[in-house]
Amino acid sequence: MKTIKKTKAAVAAKKVIPVKKATNLNDGITKTDIAVITSPIWNIWDSGKYYKVRVSIPGLSKKDIKVYVNGANLIISSEKENEQQKESKNYIVRQYNFNSWSKSIVLPQEVKAKSVKMDYKDGVLKLGLQKLTSILA
Repeated sequence: MKTIKKTKAAVAAKKVIPVKKATNLNDGITKTDIAVITSPIWNIWDSGKYYKVRVSIPGLSKKDIKVYVNGANLIISSEKENEQQKESKNYIVRQYNFNSWSKSIVLPQEVKAKSVKMDYKDGVLKLGLQKLTSILA
């Protein structure tokens, strides 16, 4: 039995920007940089009749996530827009934030688009994609 060893290249492939410490600017305002995941990491494995997919995407709701299946093509995407407004006597501050990402892959075998099982709980998206059985097989 072979043991799979995690290489430095696999670890370096993660696209996460580290959180920096809060810094005080000259005018007393505190600036904090926030970690952003621009493209989440996914795990895909073959379990016989199904392909199983797990994607860690915290901070979203189920309605923000879109899953498209066409033949052997799998596309997972998300769009989220936030707007904050603060009003005071002399000013109005409006902040807008728009985040979107998309991941796609061509699976080794076509899957049934109508039988996709989707579960999103605690920031983890789980998909079950049933393989399309070939008539010739």
